[in-house]
Amino acid sequence: GGGTTEVNGKLVPTFPNAKYYVQRANYETAKNPNAREKASYFAANFEPLIESGSLNFVEGETELLPGISVGVSNGHTVGHQFIKITDGEKTIVYCGDVIPTSSHVRLAWVMGYDLEPLKIIDEKRKLLTEAAQKGWYLFFEHDPYCDLASIEADGSDFKLKEKFRIS
Repeated sequence: GGGTTEVNGKLVPTFPNAKYYVQRANYETAKNPNAREKASYFAANFEPLIESGSLNFVEGETELLPGISVGVSNGHTVGHQFIKITDGEKTIVYCGDVIPTSSHVRLAWVMGYDLEPLKIIDEKRKLLTEAAQKGWYLFFEHDPYCDLASIEADGSDFKLKEKFRIS
């Protein structure tokens, strides 16, 4: 949601000049979701973007613009992507549903609606290892108390280092 809006009874892109990027695999799932994912995918969220020519498909980790790239996680849903933004010195990762809240930086803490919990643990380990080593900041989409945090290794797991509220 959010990519489309109703104008004069018709759904159109909310931001008509924007380019939208989605993993092709996620789009294929969205067109024909299984029973578990059906409540997450609505044609009204993506068909107006296709009709307007503003939806672009990518496959795998891709740099969209200098300093802006997407990574892929297939444990939550097939083709789920997260966004990495860097200026060369500081990096922020918009985790999406790979790490939805600051509590989920613990490897074993996964969501009940992750399609492949064991896969998401491996994907989180890879992302969190790099984030801890490089001092990245993680943005949590679903956390009501912590918007952004840095992390550090905690034995074979991870923990929050610094927490931030943006609002």
